Amino acid sequence: MQEQRDQVRILLCQYHLNYFWLMCELEKIGISVDKSSLSAILTGRRKRKKAETVLNGSLQVLKRYGEIYAGEEN
Repeated sequence: MQEQRDQVRILLCQYHLNYFWLMCELEKIGISVDKSSLSAILTGRRKRKKAETVLNGSLQVLKRYGEIYAGEEN
């Protein structure tokens, strides 16, 4: 899970995106998370099932963003 957290933070930085953008995109795919929970998940303070769901959803959203807007093929 540490690798997933690192990857999400790196991609957010690389694409110049913020937590609010990610929360909105997660909401669109049915994953509801508030800013403090997202922060806790990305720093490793939360590690339960919800954290895994948020991390997997985040990577899915960021992968799609990279393919569409950053011209990356994963």
